[in-house]
Amino acid sequence: MLRKTTPFSRHLNFQPQQKLQPLKERLLIILKQCVSTKTAEQIHTQMLIHSVDKPNFLLAKLIDLKDFSYSYRFFTSMHQPNDYAFNVMIRGLATTWNQFDLTLQLYYKMKGLGIKPNNFTYPFLFIACSNLVAVEHGKLGHCMVLRCGLMADGHVRHSLITMYSKCDEVWYARKVFDEITERDLVSWNSMISGYSKDGFSWGCFGVV
Repeated sequence: MLRKTTPFSRHLNFQPQQKLQPLKERLLIILKQCVSTKTAEQIHTQMLIHSVDKPNFLLAKLIDLKDFSYSYRFFTSMHQPNDYAFNVMIRGLATTWNQFDLTLQLYYKMKGLGIKPNNFTYPFLFIACSNLVAVEHGKLGHCMVLRCGLMADGHVRHSLITMYSKCDEVWYARKVFDEITERDLVSWNSMISGYSKDGFSWGCFGVV
């Protein structure tokens, strides 16, 4: 009687070029290539069995597969998530699943654990603040960005300008814009869009 095979078992057992590799390495390669949560779950089980300790790699893949329930459940099961784990989870919450309240909660949990947010954290915090119109949280984030010297990062600046614009705080958006020494196209567009949204057409001319 033929044994029923799964996509995972076929990949694991019938890849000749991978049979010479250690099992742990093969599992990571298969995980990188998998395209379904079901397969990822099977790989996760094998990783636990064979003590393959790569939680960040697995978390990033689960988020890439857009499975919110499994991704968040796995994240909350991590013993000591580091800044990378928090950042990829915050990014997924803010951009893939639109879980903006949860994004803010995770940001404050990150800080509460003594893990320092960085330039990979704040753009997604500001996206959440924009969508929640939570400008006070955005302003607190802005203060932390200044304190940590992160204003040189283009993604941080652009998301900050957009956040203030969407929260009807064009004056703050313009202040951030004016402090940029080397403005790129995204900065200009973000500022002009902010003025246009609030009906300050005259402000667009002042920017350009």
